Amino acid sequence: MKGGADPEEMMRQMSIPDLAQKLDQAESTFGQVHPQVAAALIPLSQALYANGDLGPARQSCTRALQILQMAYKERPSVEMAEALHTLAMIQQAESPEVGDKALGSQNMALELAMRVFGPDSVEVAAYARCLAQMSEDYSQFLSPGLPRPFYMPNPIPLYRQTLSIIEKVIGPKDPSVASALDDLASALLFHRDDDYTEMKAVTLLPEAETLAARSLAISRASLGEEHPITAGREHNLGMIKRGLQKPKESLDCFRRALAIREKVLGVDHPDSKSSRELVEEEESGTAPPP
Repeated sequence: MKGGADPEEMMRQMSIPDLAQKLDQAESTFGQVHPQVAAALIPLSQALYANGDLGPARQSCTRALQILQMAYKERPSVEMAEALHTLAMIQQAESPEVGDKALGSQNMALELAMRVFGPDSVEVAAYARCLAQMSEDYSQFLSPGLPRPFYMPNPIPLYRQTLSIIEKVIGPKDPSVASALDDLASALLFHRDDDYTEMKAVTLLPEAETLAARSLAISRASLGEEHPITAGREHNLGMIKRGLQKPKESLDCFRRALAIREKVLGVDHPDSKSSRELVEEEESGTAPPP
């Protein structure tokens, strides 16, 4: 998918030496500052990123952006959106605790994608989801109650945007919809007390419960009752029910998640241990307050 390319998949498809050779060919044919050179630099930067070569990845991606800015000026382009998205991932990997650059790059990528692909495209959904995840990742490094040192978008509207697009374009029962539902439900649960106005109300938890139940139902139908992802959705629904102070229902979810995980992953898997601890907490009445 353009604009949402998986760098690891790019690397599997073509090796770094092959991509470097394609870059050399583009430079020999078109010169140093042609858009075709930028088009060769972007997958090279993605492969370097996937390989952990962050410095060379950033240099290649930055050069691609400079070429595209000269070529297209203010005109939006698919290549510019993809380059900004790639740069954002590189910046996040380089500075996992300081997100102003990464969030800024990803926000620009999202804005460009909306202009290039239209607001209801799967590319926009992918970029919006990435921006929401970045914001959540950076929020864990911030101290509660202190002002944010840089702009951080509220992930909840971004997850709503992602869900709306995927339901409209792909259909309401696709597995990708289950993932989008789970993302939004988790954001409503775990960030409801964060420094976002929309997240302060505990009354958002009933909505989270409905979303998580839908996600679980789709996972059961598409992946099966005993799939690890289905177990994860059982776990998440149980956490929401715990927040709503429904101990019997949360215990049922945790027990189902535990049974699946022990059978599929083994009793010593970290996910199995996590589920076992939750079951023990609910059974003993020692669960922490919501």
